[in-house]
Amino acid sequence: MRDEDALGSDDAPHRFPSFALYGQPLLRVEAGGEVFWLEPASRLVPFGATSPGARDVPAVVLPEPGERPLDVRTPAPAPGDERRDLVVRVALAADGSAKLSGSDTYRGMLGAGVKGALERLDARSRKQAIEALLAEGDGLARPLEAERGGGQGADGAPRLRVVGGG
Repeated sequence: MRDEDALGSDDAPHRFPSFALYGQPLLRVEAGGEVFWLEPASRLVPFGATSPGARDVPAVVLPEPGERPLDVRTPAPAPGDERRDLVVRVALAADGSAKLSGSDTYRGMLGAGVKGALERLDARSRKQAIEALLAEGDGLARPLEAERGGGQGADGAPRLRVVGGG
């Protein structure tokens, strides 16, 4: 006996496909002549960003009463949607020492993950976590800015600024 027979499968036609065919729910929002796909399950995701598994895949838009479901594809990722921007400035002094400064910015779902991880930490734990990350390098850099949820650029992306020297 097949499992679905034992569970009493229903052979009647259904208006919508089984939710088991789709990995996650998304909201499809039409505004100003544009279509945006939003992830309702995560509050820290930047507007319009979706997880890698929800990109360029088949989707069904549930209809309003009296309309038919719409079969569509979610958008493919645009270049730069998911990225980490690392900027480092080095100022060399005449005596051979250097002053380092820079920023590390996380965008898209990567940024949401970083922001979520940092947000849960108190100020002391956040500083320790960032110092541990910096210790993997040359050990000269120290956090300059590590606010709740990470620093933020003008676009809201999590940003860590550092300064160091030696």
